[in-house]
Amino acid sequence: MTPSLSPTTSHHVAVIGAGAAGLVAARELRREGHSVVVVFERQKQVGGTWIYTDHVETDPLSVDPTRTVVHSSVYASLRTNLPREYFAKEFAIEEMIRFGTAVERVAPESEGGNRKWRVESMETEKRVRRDEVYDAVVVCSGHYTTEPRLVTFLHIDAWINVLRKRYDANPQHFRSERMCFPDHLFAQQWRFNFKDFTDSEPDQNGLGRRLPGGAWNYYAGTIPSFFQSNKVWGMDIDDIYAPVNYTDTHWIAMWISIPKRHIVVFDSICSNEQRAQYSLEPFTYERPTNIPPARAGDCGVYTLKYIECHAFGIEFSKKDFAKANGNTMRDKMAVDIFQELPDAHEFENKDNDANL
Repeated sequence: MTPSLSPTTSHHVAVIGAGAAGLVAARELRREGHSVVVVFERQKQVGGTWIYTDHVETDPLSVDPTRTVVHSSVYASLRTNLPREYFAKEFAIEEMIRFGTAVERVAPESEGGNRKWRVESMETEKRVRRDEVYDAVVVCSGHYTTEPRLVTFLHIDAWINVLRKRYDANPQHFRSERMCFPDHLFAQQWRFNFKDFTDSEPDQNGLGRRLPGGAWNYYAGTIPSFFQSNKVWGMDIDDIYAPVNYTDTHWIAMWISIPKRHIVVFDSICSNEQRAQYSLEPFTYERPTNIPPARAGDCGVYTLKYIECHAFGIEFSKKDFAKANGNTMRDKMAVDIFQELPDAHEFENKDNDANL
């Protein structure tokens, strides 16, 4: 056993999570002499994400609030060198753990002028709620136990409107003065009406298919009404940058080059099998190879940054847009929207409501 130390002040501490980090934190806190360390663990054993289960989540992007949540990084044949159970027994940590208890809320609490923390928890099976105050809280729940902050349609369109505004004010700063930025509804109306388009009969030149309702308004630059360019695609516009909501849960970006008859699809998280599913005939198709790794919840952020960088002619590098910078990019974009488009809520494209 590691000898205890005598701190100047002994604190009443709560630790959230009994994975590798939580177990070590509890051991060190008690070794330093802090009193009544309580470890909250939602599962029935120590290990956190290193507990094996054969269950998998049906909704990896956490869109469905009624889904079964599974937190496990282990598959059946994987072995780990983390002695979780032995560690907990050796240092008598199990006696401090409340298994099957989920922390629902942590909030600051002022008690006699001293800053403390109120922890609200629920013992899952017995449905017993506790409301307790601690001197300190150590959060060891890991990076993968919280739901991803998905970028919504409104967020996507707000940033597209920022790009439209910048382009309208200073088109010379962009890689071309013959480009446009449709909002998410452009791809959505094609998605909803694509079967009608393919089922319609073309003329002898392969033309004359029925376009989705409202599609020509995009091509003519007449919508959205608050950012009309009146520039016709193929005549005044060569490059189109569009966000696409793929399968309702995932954002990708498309750069369409009309003169080259070429489409580049940017997907921040995409397997080889998924790549093969894209069908973009008669345009040629390319997927960039220098894509930095991204978490599932960051796909919208990376989609927008790819559109911005490519439109400005800036390299989309792994170094600048690595996963660790995801939150910084997200926060900076939110600030830019607030500063450049403070009335963003008024810029919502409702011109195509009748066609969707």
